[in-house]
Amino acid sequence: MTTKELKIEVPLGYEVDVENSNLSDGIVRFKSIVQVDQQEFDTFFKGLLEGYESGIFIDKYGKETAIPTDHFVLYNENGEWLFEIRKGDNGYFGYSESRIYLLFQEKFGVNYLQLRDLMQPVLNNVFNLYGVTPEQLPTSPYR
Repeated sequence: MTTKELKIEVPLGYEVDVENSNLSDGIVRFKSIVQVDQQEFDTFFKGLLEGYESGIFIDKYGKETAIPTDHFVLYNENGEWLFEIRKGDNGYFGYSESRIYLLFQEKFGVNYLQLRDLMQPVLNNVFNLYGVTPEQLPTSPYR
C-alpha cells in the first residue's frame, strides 16, 4: 500500500473540515474558525445598505439614468463608491475592497471568503440574489 502526501494551503481563518472531507478522493473541505454571529452581521450589513441614499441607476446599456432600474450603484456621503447591485436574471453584487471589505475585516475579523459567505443570506433575503456570489472590486466602473 502506497501512501500519498497531500499538501494543501489552508486559507487564513479556516481549518480542514475532517468530518466532511474525503482525503482519499482528494476532496478537502474547510470550515471557518472565526465565529461571527450571523444576526449581528446581518443587522450591520443591512444598516450599511440602507444608510446610503446617494446612488445612481444604470440602464440596460450601462449608462447612468434618472429612471429607476434594477441596477444601481451606492455611494457614501463623500461620493465614494460602496456597492453595485443588479437584480433580476443577470444578478450581480459588487462591493468596494478599500471601503467595505476593510470595514468588515476590522469589525468582524473576517477574510474575503468568510465575508462572502456571511453576505449571502442578506443578498438572498433582501435582494433575491440567490446564487449570486459577492464580488470584491478595487473600483467601480461607473463615475
